[in-house]
Amino acid sequence: MKKIMLVALSMLLMFNAIFLGVGCKDKEDVNNDTTVQDTTTFRAPLSVDNSQNHIKKIVETDDYLIQNGKTDYKIVIPTNADSQIKMAANELVTLSREAIDILFEVITEEEIVAGESKYISLGDTALARNANLTIDYERLGTDGYQIVTQGKTVYVLADGYGCKHGAYELLNDWFNYEYFYIDCYSLEKNENVKLKNYDVIEIPDIPYRAGGFASMWTDQTTISRFRMRIYPEFFVSIRGAIFHNSFKYLPITEHGIAHPDWYSTSNDQICYTARGNQEEYDAMVAETVRVLKEELSTQLDKNLVTFSIQDNTNSCTCSACNKVAEEYGAKSAQIILFLNDVNKEIREWFNGDGQAYKRDLKLCFFAYFGFVVPPASYNESAGAYAPNKGLRCDDGVCALIAPIGADFTESFDATENEETREALLGWQAVTDNLATWFYDTLYVSMQGKFTFYNTFNGYQNRFQYAYDVGSIWMFNQGNDGTYGGQMAFCNLKCYLSSKYAWNVNEDYQTLLTRFFDTMYQDASVVMRKYFEELQSHFVYNKAKYDEEGDCYSGWDKKQYWPKNSLLRWRGYLEEALVAIEALKTTNKELYQSTYTHIVSERLAVNYLLCLFYDGNLSDEDIAKYKAEFIADTEITKNTVAQKILEQWNAA
Repeated sequence: MKKIMLVALSMLLMFNAIFLGVGCKDKEDVNNDTTVQDTTTFRAPLSVDNSQNHIKKIVETDDYLIQNGKTDYKIVIPTNADSQIKMAANELVTLSREAIDILFEVITEEEIVAGESKYISLGDTALARNANLTIDYERLGTDGYQIVTQGKTVYVLADGYGCKHGAYELLNDWFNYEYFYIDCYSLEKNENVKLKNYDVIEIPDIPYRAGGFASMWTDQTTISRFRMRIYPEFFVSIRGAIFHNSFKYLPITEHGIAHPDWYSTSNDQICYTARGNQEEYDAMVAETVRVLKEELSTQLDKNLVTFSIQDNTNSCTCSACNKVAEEYGAKSAQIILFLNDVNKEIREWFNGDGQAYKRDLKLCFFAYFGFVVPPASYNESAGAYAPNKGLRCDDGVCALIAPIGADFTESFDATENEETREALLGWQAVTDNLATWFYDTLYVSMQGKFTFYNTFNGYQNRFQYAYDVGSIWMFNQGNDGTYGGQMAFCNLKCYLSSKYAWNVNEDYQTLLTRFFDTMYQDASVVMRKYFEELQSHFVYNKAKYDEEGDCYSGWDKKQYWPKNSLLRWRGYLEEALVAIEALKTTNKELYQSTYTHIVSERLAVNYLLCLFYDGNLSDEDIAKYKAEFIADTEITKNTVAQKILEQWNAA
């Protein structure tokens, strides 16, 4: 791994700019909203080379694909096109029509007219097969695509999901299409689109990408346009459970009496050694294999499955488990040894009676809580990590690394995340199959995820680490229980996670500019200022109060949210609403969506003012803020805000 120079930058000038002109403070604000020297260390992004996944050569020809708002081109799909290819065609038709009121005709391969060449071919059509094009489907995987031009025909070569992503590539080239949020995407009018000679290969850096925010799951179109999927589409479920499912394989209610050795000393986890009893261990492996075969036989289209610990911090402390942990230097060795044996049985079944169910299966376990440390050590002379006593995951056994204790407000290069960084690099030495689960939300603060959690400073760096260690699947867990308009700039997190999961080297500042300009229109500048002040305010509080940055950290204290700061930010939001007034007459639909994006952010400010400063502000002001909160909740449909209203009404 390339070493990164660590560069420490002072935030003094930034804080001077932010807090310049703040007037007299009430006593609540003393020593909380002042300029201080910040000691946070900011580091350059991790350097990774992903150029082989993103090859784009596009050269204009003298011909036109669309001219004066009209086209002779038709979209061709296979006769047996799957739902994803059909959706790709539909997206090309729908978004092109929205851009310039043009209507592409969609035909199947049987309708191709000999001698004609003005086609956009999606997938494995007869047209593509007859063109003798070279395509490496294995390299593209399920989601990658290749776009080439031969003569006057444009070919999108991929499986179903890849075809859909290739369609978005074409729309981006024709109309500068980019998806930002549920109701927000760019689409420019362009009535003269030149035919291009395409030589494009796009392969996502993270092959399996799962959207981590509830607003990304609202419908199939939304998750598709983010170029992601919901994780049940990837994973085999075990008796209805995808994660924390070890007791679904081996229910203690069914086996606890007959097989007590299968369970930990606290009876809330599996004992992966069966207390050292070989006969019981063999029976535990056999029962796990039996259940897994049963589920694999009915869920044929999914390549990932977990045997994952229960969601608690406990583990077995029997002498056999302790011996394994001591021998290999980590408790996670217990799971590896167990799942290697399970995996061996499944592979033999695939090559025998289970041939019909064979697939490139990844059997994943949670490297989580006490199991996050890998059985690996750093070898100084080799300058790399190596597995302890040669223990590695067998081919197909996958470590799903979930470093829940990491400081997600910092990059993984930061000192605060040394253990997490070492765990990732150590696991890379232990297995060829890695998956990652990161945390982009707060579990305990502000009505459950109601406040700003500044995970932005290390955003790109975390995705780069995931790519660098070879993560095949990534879940960036956000506000997965909050529907409706997202607050605290979680809508920006949706966008960034979708972009970085595809290409970890996207430029961060460019992404921010695109997002704010499109999401907030003429209010872009003031909303960007508000966002950057929130970031700096978070950094200030974290340093001043020595607060942790993990997803369990608490940011619901009054001292973190001084009244004058909240009132200033509220002023920014009022300024933003004024800035978009012109849209009322020019584009009512755009005005309404932009208005919703702005007042989604106002929810938190008004709530904090009512929560902490009722009695410190006038009754008229508090009544106004509550009225706005009620109105904004109705507009945004934010489910956390709705729960707060229920509490207010019940009080």
